[in-house]
Amino acid sequence: MASPFRSIVAAALCGLFGATALYAQSSSGTITGRVLDSSGQAVPGATVTLTRTDTNEARTLVTPMSGEIVFASVLPGPYNLSVEAPQFKKLEKTHLTLSAAERLSLGKLVLEIGALTESVVVEAERAVIQTGSSERGALIDAQQVTQLPTRGRDIFGLMPTLPGVVYDGRGGEVGSAGSPAGISGVRGQYSTASIDGISGNTRSGNQLDTTIAMDNVAEVKVLLNNYQAEYGKGAAGIINIVTKSGTRDFHGSGYYYYRNENLNANEFFNNAAGTERGRYRFKTVGGTLGGPLYVPGLMNEGKDKLFFFAGLEYRPSTVPNSTRYYTVPTLAERNGDFRRSVGDSRGTLYSPDKIIDPLTGKPFPNGIIPANRIDPNIQKLLNIFPAPNAPDEINGGALSPSGQWYNFSIAGVQERPATQNNLRLDYNASDKLHTNVRYTNYANHNKGLTSAVNRLPWMEGADVDYQLKGHNWGGTANWIASPTLLAEFTG
Repeated sequence: MASPFRSIVAAALCGLFGATALYAQSSSGTITGRVLDSSGQAVPGATVTLTRTDTNEARTLVTPMSGEIVFASVLPGPYNLSVEAPQFKKLEKTHLTLSAAERLSLGKLVLEIGALTESVVVEAERAVIQTGSSERGALIDAQQVTQLPTRGRDIFGLMPTLPGVVYDGRGGEVGSAGSPAGISGVRGQYSTASIDGISGNTRSGNQLDTTIAMDNVAEVKVLLNNYQAEYGKGAAGIINIVTKSGTRDFHGSGYYYYRNENLNANEFFNNAAGTERGRYRFKTVGGTLGGPLYVPGLMNEGKDKLFFFAGLEYRPSTVPNSTRYYTVPTLAERNGDFRRSVGDSRGTLYSPDKIIDPLTGKPFPNGIIPANRIDPNIQKLLNIFPAPNAPDEINGGALSPSGQWYNFSIAGVQERPATQNNLRLDYNASDKLHTNVRYTNYANHNKGLTSAVNRLPWMEGADVDYQLKGHNWGGTANWIASPTLLAEFTG
């Protein structure tokens, strides 16, 4: 049953990638080195095996006369490497870590004379000096993604921890998903943000149309400058977010984050206007699960072919709008009394002799309109407006922070619940073909008052209420036809 299943999945994925546009950028990297004997001579014919430790995926090549080894189009992750040759001890390099778009050079792999039953194990450490390529890059690894705090649970909020990256105050709201203000002295708008090597939006720019929940991120690789021509879409940084993939073991997580206005002080001008502290609530509830997809006796029994990683996140949030200031009819004015009416933006009283009777052309006595002259329907319309709520400091009102007189203030809140879903499937069809496909969806619902619209916010039905949805599909197929021929399809 395994063979037909492999053929169906491989054909479907290759068909998908073949039908979509191709991109030069990639999240895969390269591992290089050279196999030598103790005298410094190249060792041809050595068998070199690269094994990914969390999925048991293996690739093998035989060294040429030069002893050079090149493993290209390798997905980021943890690896072990072994070298075997007749009359030499087996050499093993463990705990190798390849990050996105990295050219990892292992340098000289020196074999010692001895029997193949003997082995030399070298515990690998990350090189201090990069020798495999010339670009300058920085990495936020999985441990930093998990442990470093960011106020808005936005992966871009961690960017300022990297050298050469300027912080611009973003990362305070869920799903802001914009690159930093500047990278290596170049404005952030000239950066490029991608997910698994695929552009994060339809414009191929520095924003993500569909955000990625932090617990679905394996690492973030930022190429700061001097990067290869294949990453030439941006003049600033090349930001590549790598999503988590499943492993041979099941792993999961659950989390809950909470922010509330009770933990915040009220603003100065709110206190001055007598406005209560607005509702300010961010919650993030979610979980992840990853592992092998297998059916005992039917599919993927070795747990080394098909893997999944899924994440679900719900983000209900309520944010206060900035306080807005209005002038509304006072209760006295609604009953025809204009003796305390304000005539300008500084709170100066309106002259009662300017309240003119349209029938006689003369002022109403003392600026008061008789009750029998007031249209009851007009009074009903005036009652649509709320009663003044400003402190009684200047003629029944107060001055706003901008110096304008008002007698009614409102802040209001805006509710923005959002959901974030992520699913990734990895399929190792063979040691020559690896495919993966990812689906991400971010949807948010905006409802309530907003200061972006100039309207009467107390009128029923005037609140904002709309939804935004972002679906993002992406995938990669790596085909290694031979040690010197490979192809990578991304769509």
